[in-house]
Amino acid sequence: MKKRRHITREFVLGIIVVLFILFLSLTTNFFSKSGLYSFMLDVSPTIVGAIALSLIIFTGNIDISAGTILGFVGFTSGMLSKMGAPIYVFVPAGILTGMVLAGINGLITVKFKVPSMVVTLAMNMVHLGFYATFLPNAGWIENLGDNYTWFGRGRVFGLIPYTFIVALVIVALFMFLMRYTKFGKYLYAVGGNRQAAVYVGIDPDKTVMGVFLVEGLLLGVCGLLKAMT
Repeated sequence: MKKRRHITREFVLGIIVVLFILFLSLTTNFFSKSGLYSFMLDVSPTIVGAIALSLIIFTGNIDISAGTILGFVGFTSGMLSKMGAPIYVFVPAGILTGMVLAGINGLITVKFKVPSMVVTLAMNMVHLGFYATFLPNAGWIENLGDNYTWFGRGRVFGLIPYTFIVALVIVALFMFLMRYTKFGKYLYAVGGNRQAAVYVGIDPDKTVMGVFLVEGLLLGVCGLLKAMT
C-alpha cells in the first residue's frame, strides 16, 4: 500500500512565492540590483503587518483599523524625531502607540462582547476623525531628518535593507512561536473552537486580549518600518 504524501502549508506557500517571483521577473527588472533592493524594501513592512493581522484572524477576530493605527505610529514617532528625540525614544514610543490603540480594540471586544469587526470599524472612523480634527496637517509630517530615516535607507552588502532583515527575524520568531509554543496552540484553539478551548483550561478572553497587544506591537514595528523608508 502506497504511503500518501502530505502537502504542507509551507510547501504551498513556497510554490506561490516562486511563481510570484517568476512572473515578476518576466515583467520587470526584478533581478537587477536596484530591483531586488526596491522589492525587499517595499515588502518589509507588509510582511510584518501581515503577521500582525494573521494572529488576530487565527483567533476568529479581525482588525479593520490596522491602517489608521499605522498612521498614529508614524505620526508619534515622526513628531518626536522632529522635536529632537533620539531613536531609542521615538521607536519605543511608536511601538507603544500601536499597542495602546490595538489594546483598546481588544479591551472593548473582550470586555463588552462586541464583535471585533464592529469595534475596529468604529475605531477606524474615530481615528480618521481624530486625524482631521486634532492633528496638524491631518498627521502628515515632512522633511524628517537622517536620525529618523537612516535605518530605513540602510542596507547590508549594498543590497539587503535593514528593514528586510527585521522582517525576516520577525517571520522566523513567529513561525517558531506558532509551531512550538503554547502561544500558538492557544491561538489555534480559541479560533478553532472557543468552547472546546474553555474545556481544556484556556481563557479565550485573556488569549484574545494578549493577541491584540501583540498585534499592536507588530503594527508599531510595521508603521516604523514604513515611515522610515
